[in-house]
Amino acid sequence: MSKHALGLVLLVLVTVVWGSTFPIVKNAVGTLDPALLLAWRFTFGVLPLLPFLLRPRVAQGTPPRERARGRFWIDGLILGAWLVAGYATQTIGLQTTGANRAAFITGLSVVLVPLWLALTAGRRLGARLWGAAVLDVAGLGLLSWEGGRLVIGDLWVLGCAVT
Repeated sequence: MSKHALGLVLLVLVTVVWGSTFPIVKNAVGTLDPALLLAWRFTFGVLPLLPFLLRPRVAQGTPPRERARGRFWIDGLILGAWLVAGYATQTIGLQTTGANRAAFITGLSVVLVPLWLALTAGRRLGARLWGAAVLDVAGLGLLSWEGGRLVIGDLWVLGCAVT
């Protein structure tokens, strides 16, 4: 199998795993409090990282490249806070919205990234990017929008897409 084909297979596999989490979490929030569910998810998520977290600290007098590792902790905590915010808003939203709709709204984050870049960096978006954004939203909608009126959970999940 070529590297390209392997990459496509792995991309499809990741997409299947990602998509399957929505109905699983939707069912889980029916029996578990969102805070407890998140605590369990992040506890299991940190287990493979424990060997790296428990490594000894870098002593003074070491090369600057090694000391820069301390900055990774700060960056990791910042990114972790955004990750918790995303998972929390999504989990709370899944209490009142459907799994398909939550997947659709969360998938909008793909479109929000270039829009955010345009807003914050002052870059103009080309016609191809606007066209891709429209196709992305349309494709996501065809795959997962189940219709019906908007509910408060939709806003919570939109918070997930933004974070």
